[in-house]
Amino acid sequence: MFTSGPAACAAPRTRREGSGRSFSVHKMMMTSRGSSSRRRANGRAPRADAAEDASASASATSEVMIVTGANTGLGYETALAFAKRGGGRLVMAVRDAARGERAKTRVLAAVPTAEVEVMLLDLADFSSVRKFASEFKTKYERLDALVNNSGVMALPSRETTKDGNETQMQVNHLGHFLLTSLLLDVMKKTPSSKFKRIVNVSSIAHNFGTLDFHNINSEGLFGYPFLGWATYGRTKMANVLFTYELARRLKASGNSDITVNAVHPGVVDTELNRSLTLDFYPQLKRMGSLITPIQGARGQIELAMGEKYEGVSGVYVAEQSNAGKPGVHEEMRSNDFSYNEEAWARLWKDSVRLTGADWNI
Repeated sequence: MFTSGPAACAAPRTRREGSGRSFSVHKMMMTSRGSSSRRRANGRAPRADAAEDASASASATSEVMIVTGANTGLGYETALAFAKRGGGRLVMAVRDAARGERAKTRVLAAVPTAEVEVMLLDLADFSSVRKFASEFKTKYERLDALVNNSGVMALPSRETTKDGNETQMQVNHLGHFLLTSLLLDVMKKTPSSKFKRIVNVSSIAHNFGTLDFHNINSEGLFGYPFLGWATYGRTKMANVLFTYELARRLKASGNSDITVNAVHPGVVDTELNRSLTLDFYPQLKRMGSLITPIQGARGQIELAMGEKYEGVSGVYVAEQSNAGKPGVHEEMRSNDFSYNEEAWARLWKDSVRLTGADWNI
């Protein structure tokens, strides 16, 4: 159903030169675990606030990653990969606390020493996005990687959020747009690290997002055609345009140590098809045309923490099943429309208007 774009790579790509940093991981500092049973050499118990001091120090030095939609599918695999890397703190941003805690349990079963926190985030509610960002800032002094992964696909009929926006557009783009704006200052203040990366999970479906693209909320008699697929395509095009404009602004404002890239993970066997009226995923699975979540997550994992994309910003990376290389992700040229800088600027302006985001770049 989906086809890859041309192999030429002409995205607004930038690469920092001469970083020369090794692929090292900060070691976790002492946390409060078991501190109540420890004694000083002189026999006196540690100060009551010692655990808090250690925790605050760790939050300032240990790499921190946020993954939205981390309880399942691509988000879970990305979170698990970071936990396995070791030495950092993982924030699983989820809408459902119970599902988030179950996912955390799975991560800890695989990596017992992992530092994991579940925090509530409902992208369909801007007040929830603002609350999440505020709470994160009270707990953490740094942010090394933000993976904007969560999404919904092709709701059969048009729905709106409590903020009055079409649901797919708010969850897939506007919510992440606002979240990124609220967290960018934390990332800017983060001491130079291997990370400082933003990853926007898009889709090859951005190719059919050109239809009436600037009807950002899919309004009007013909604003929501093809059982929500046209709107889904618009949201995925929005992910790409947002990526390119943010990359441009970061570079222009002297923040080129922060990179942002977009990725098409592939057609993956996840829960994303849960809303489809005509669910073709079971047929694709029988045909062997779906890749696994582990395969699909490879692109965003590499963009978020791998050496290959250190210093690279403003690129679109796509899974290569259509080229006979399932689970392999490579830089690609996105749809021609996505290189329209006027479209970048217009989407940015519309997104600020709808979210109230306050960017300082």
